[in-house]
Amino acid sequence: MASQQQKPLKVKINNNDDTRLWRYSSTDDYEGLCTFISTTWQNDDFIAQYEDDEGDLITIASKQDLKDAFDFAREENKKSLKIFVQNYVKQKREQKKAEQSQKPPLDSKEDEQAEPKEFASLREMVFDFLSNQQIVILLPEFFASLVAKLIEKGSNLKVDEITNLIMAEIKDNKYTPITSHPLYLKYGALVIPYVANRISQQQSLYPHFRMDTIKTWINQLIQMLYQVLQQTESTMGCSFKDI
Repeated sequence: MASQQQKPLKVKINNNDDTRLWRYSSTDDYEGLCTFISTTWQNDDFIAQYEDDEGDLITIASKQDLKDAFDFAREENKKSLKIFVQNYVKQKREQKKAEQSQKPPLDSKEDEQAEPKEFASLREMVFDFLSNQQIVILLPEFFASLVAKLIEKGSNLKVDEITNLIMAEIKDNKYTPITSHPLYLKYGALVIPYVANRISQQQSLYPHFRMDTIKTWINQLIQMLYQVLQQTESTMGCSFKDI
């Protein structure tokens, strides 16, 4: 029994469904854990977590936290300790602070009477949409919630059924920053069936991914689109098909 208890525990680190084995030097090597994650995935903006017996993700932020994770895995007779990486934590916190700082007071009459924005081009409208911090935060939440409902419904939904799910989800008041933006008002009716068709082609894949993974994908896609728009600033045209 003593030899079994002293047997080294495997540590599997998962980052967006990319799982690696970490060969640790000691069970409290927190600095080694951070170094392994940052060098493996080239990212310093993250937190490491493990799942406890109640399904909650517990953050590892110190040597003692890491030792507790090892102790928990052994007490639960786990074959390995699984650690999950949450990316872009500081960035998300900064976005949330920016969103809160941009919220107008409830009794603001100036905003109620504000004129709608006018744009000289479609590209300018898209750039404004992707620059809106509230929208940037809401889009990953929207798609993760939508995918969760798609999974509940099954993996053989028709395009019109997916379209109805999208329409029902986007009507939630919390998505008002999205639905009130001129880009959505002008192109939303055209975009939703297109998105539903793309989802229909890929819906069998969604059950294999965590919701955090879906959110990360959407966040990365938004950043990529934003960078493309910045790099093509001198481009004269921007069509709906491009968007």
